[in-house]
Amino acid sequence: MQRILICALLCQVTGVTAASAVDNQTAPAVHSNERPNVLVIIADDLMKQVGVYGYDFVETPNLNRLTKESMLFDRAYCQYPLCGPSCASLFLSTYPSNSEITCNQGGKSSNVQKKAERLGIKTMPAHFREHGYVTVGGGKLYHDTVLPETESAKLDFSVVLPSKGKDGVNVKDPKTKDKRTRITSASEFGVYEHKDGALVKNAKQWLQQRAKKSASKPFFMCVGLKKPHSPYAAPKRFFNLHQREAMQITDIKPPGDILTHYSLSFPNALLSVHADKQQYDAYSLPAAKKKEMMQGYAACVSYADFLVGDLLDSLKQTGFDDNTIVVFTSDHGYKLGEYDRWAKFTLHEKDAVVPLIVRVPGLQSGHNAKSDAIVGLIDLYPTLATLCDVPVPPGIDGISFASTLRDKQSSAREYIHTFVTRAERTTSDNVTHPKAIGASATHRNGYRYTQWWQGEPATFPSRSPILGVELYDHYHKSNSPISQRNISAVAPDRVKEMQENCRLVTD
Repeated sequence: MQRILICALLCQVTGVTAASAVDNQTAPAVHSNERPNVLVIIADDLMKQVGVYGYDFVETPNLNRLTKESMLFDRAYCQYPLCGPSCASLFLSTYPSNSEITCNQGGKSSNVQKKAERLGIKTMPAHFREHGYVTVGGGKLYHDTVLPETESAKLDFSVVLPSKGKDGVNVKDPKTKDKRTRITSASEFGVYEHKDGALVKNAKQWLQQRAKKSASKPFFMCVGLKKPHSPYAAPKRFFNLHQREAMQITDIKPPGDILTHYSLSFPNALLSVHADKQQYDAYSLPAAKKKEMMQGYAACVSYADFLVGDLLDSLKQTGFDDNTIVVFTSDHGYKLGEYDRWAKFTLHEKDAVVPLIVRVPGLQSGHNAKSDAIVGLIDLYPTLATLCDVPVPPGIDGISFASTLRDKQSSAREYIHTFVTRAERTTSDNVTHPKAIGASATHRNGYRYTQWWQGEPATFPSRSPILGVELYDHYHKSNSPISQRNISAVAPDRVKEMQENCRLVTD
């Protein structure tokens, strides 16, 4: 039985006997493969502050349903708060300081494949394919949509899932004649006419076809949802779930002792790529516009949650749910007006922390459980390899947290790093900052230490001139005043300890 096999594989890591691991596990799998299937669902720009984590901003009934059979991770971190570099680090299990992928262009699938070749490793899908899995994928997995005709897609996936569909309303700029999408769009199109819906529809069809076959190989499926990434475009029914006027605008302002010039992103980082920039000053958005954007984001979260439920239903209907590991996560977190900023691009907890849900069939200790163990997106690769009896490749930075799935108190690592870089920039106060700066944040024991240096962003040189350091206490809630206070000046011993952790990965 597949549930027994998955538990037995996990016990090889944790040292628990297979008999005790599968006690009371009686449900047989419909499809008998030697190893479990895997479904990885990656949302784009989904912050942790949603219903499944106990927040009332937007309900997530389907993620809640998944969590009842899963472990929910409270301290999961991305390795770069930007789509392309984050996904590259996830699929390569490599820190940006080692892959040198620090921009969206570098995070395109073809560039990630080239980097993998230079590093002497395989991407996660390619590695599973090499070790006997049928790999299936589509949507926004890298910084470009996975397309069937590209060579990079053929290296990763045996089957590529199309995701052609609608995504927002284009508006022509009267000056430049360029077309840009509106930031929000409640469409009259159906659920499966949008890109994400089309992708999930094709994933469901593949599962249904697979269920009719007597397949000898397990599958490894990656579904890259573009939502809730802007434009906030979704079928109107999901906008109707959220009353615009009921949106609560955040009043969290940047504290005076924060390294504002370095650590905060530009206020116009989001609107600058949408048609709305013609009408609004991003530095002073009116309350009505903020509420419109918050409603649009919430609608897209609800849409993504609906599609997750669709995939879970399909697993059950096809009989694959009893022998399929399910992972749900996001490429990074997100801000909705905190610090007077929108989107991502920073090392603050709102941007660096991601939702992470892992379901291992038959593992009761991992059902309806919550762990505060520190994990990173780079750890998914070795964890899934361990669970599926696939060799963990040498030379990667990730560490398997399979032991945590068996015991939520167990932690495979003491700390994790998140990186960011900045190009030359002039802020609103007309101050020009160094042409190339970089930073690494070390998350350990409830603290976040950030070190900023001047130098080429791709090299992350720890020996370069240090521009400033930050230390935050996140034992308290991330929105509390104390967690926003840079305490580096009053905690020199803690700074010294975490500087050593930072040096280990940047040297």
